[in-house]
Amino acid sequence: MKKYKYKLLIGITCFIIGIGLNVLWKEISIDIEKKIINKKVNVAKQAINEVECDDPSIIYENDIYSNFNYAYSITIPKEYIGYRSGCPNPNHGFGIDLDSFSQNYIYVDASYNALFWESFDDAINAYLQYLKNDKQITSVKLFQKKNIKLGGLPAVSFIIHYEKSGISMINETLLAFRKENSNIDIVYTLGLITTKSQYLDNKVILNKLQFSWKFHKLQ
Repeated sequence: MKKYKYKLLIGITCFIIGIGLNVLWKEISIDIEKKIINKKVNVAKQAINEVECDDPSIIYENDIYSNFNYAYSITIPKEYIGYRSGCPNPNHGFGIDLDSFSQNYIYVDASYNALFWESFDDAINAYLQYLKNDKQITSVKLFQKKNIKLGGLPAVSFIIHYEKSGISMINETLLAFRKENSNIDIVYTLGLITTKSQYLDNKVILNKLQFSWKFHKLQ
């Protein structure tokens, strides 16, 4: 009887130890899996950070901004800084604040022709309609339109006058189409939004950007 009790006690003890080891092993396994997952996450974060370092959101004065997605480059004028959205946001272009009130600024953009514009007039009409739809804007008028060159491509320059919150404003836009297979695939835009009083001074900067614009081979 004592022998039986002894064997039963040993059996129960081994069973309890087995359960304990099983639970402990599961905890160790979960901990190992967590460490592996964390390591993978850290590696991914490091990779993202490396991309962000190579793709900065600030473009300093006299730096050349090169856009490989849309195959163009442009030089930031002296004493000015370009700003763009960093990774992982799409890289279309950048903007330059010309004052601290955000009333005067320049924007550079390249995008696929999602609105299916077939001519420069389509684009101009879209700009006019956009301004007219803004409740803060009145007296929208196309002041000037002329054919120009942007980086060697045929382009259009158009100037729109309007009033915003009682302030006389000017929007001068330079726009070019890049055609592939006889379709307008990419729309390139260099634009100036400025108060009328600051237009002549700010146009000097716009001209510098225009003359530095270069197109490259599409990949």
